[in-house]
Amino acid sequence: MKRVWHVVRGLVSSQSGDVLPSPIFVTVVKSSTPVPENALCAGVDGTFEIRLPEGTFTLRAYAEDGCLSGEAEVTLPPPPSAPVTIQLLARK
Repeated sequence: MKRVWHVVRGLVSSQSGDVLPSPIFVTVVKSSTPVPENALCAGVDGTFEIRLPEGTFTLRAYAEDGCLSGEAEVTLPPPPSAPVTIQLLARK
């Protein structure tokens, strides 16, 4: 059976909504279905994009020095009218 992959777009920001200094990494730390282990780097504007199959996933964003991190959960597929966009709030 062929897996259907979805694009998850998101934004990494501080709790006050500010863009964080790069590099900020995003990775899947928990999933209801197996996915390849990898981390991606958010853009300088804090945006990221990751492809995931159907399932429930916990995404973690973290600074290279480890002092900032945040998590968000996303379930796929989304309702057809809802965009798959999440915001990860990095914390000190």
